[in-house]
Amino acid sequence: MLSNAVNHGNDEQIEFLVNNQVIDTMAKQLDGVEDPKIVTVALECINKILLNGIKYIDTLGENPYLNHLDSLGAVKKIEKLQEHKSEEVYKAAITILETFYDVNDPI
Repeated sequence: MLSNAVNHGNDEQIEFLVNNQVIDTMAKQLDGVEDPKIVTVALECINKILLNGIKYIDTLGENPYLNHLDSLGAVKKIEKLQEHKSEEVYKAAITILETFYDVNDPI
């Protein structure tokens, strides 16, 4: 599973996965999927990727993984997941929003 590869991968492996559209794949899991476990795993995977992308800020001045996620419109999907019925989905979404965006919990 892609999420296992990201969660247990080293920097080079994560970069390889990102270059092969893992962010796109995980972003697609954020809407239209009813199973909260799948959504939670996708959010946790995205969080791990974004954390890995922080290393580029010193050299590039930005997190390219975060920029790619933004280009997919995934931030709106993550914001919407704050309203999800699953507490796990809510927590995973708010973790990303509070860590990488200047957003406050609306509740």
